[in-house]
Amino acid sequence: IALAGLHALLTLIPSLYTGLKIAGGCYLLWLALKMFRSPSKPLINPTGIGEMSALKAFATGIITQISNPHTALVFASIFSAALTTNIQPAMYIVLPVMAFTIDMLWYAFVAFLLSTDRPRQAYIKYRKLIDKLSGGIMAWLGVRLLLK
Repeated sequence: IALAGLHALLTLIPSLYTGLKIAGGCYLLWLALKMFRSPSKPLINPTGIGEMSALKAFATGIITQISNPHTALVFASIFSAALTTNIQPAMYIVLPVMAFTIDMLWYAFVAFLLSTDRPRQAYIKYRKLIDKLSGGIMAWLGVRLLLK
């Protein structure tokens, strides 16, 4: 629904599309900068957090992600970089379903993988490299959006 409303606005006010591209590109560059700086920040140690059932953990994760405006901003910025102003009608259904599915699968995979000691230690070991590569991808998307 938000994508349809945004498309209608962008169709009526073409200069808004330019503004959204600039804002999205700057936001992606800001995220990239944060990712480049994040290795210096220590990871949060979740000691003292009681165990919860898999269903409660899943529900908490879904509610957190759906209510997080940061997620919407990231997807809006990436969609702005990847899409043109002429969006096929089917994309109004495909994109939100695809974004939800990718997010759900990714976070389930990360939670499953990092719930064991060996992969968690490997992540900690390579965290700086992972953050820099991820930041590089975000920076590339941001610059691409600004130059497009």
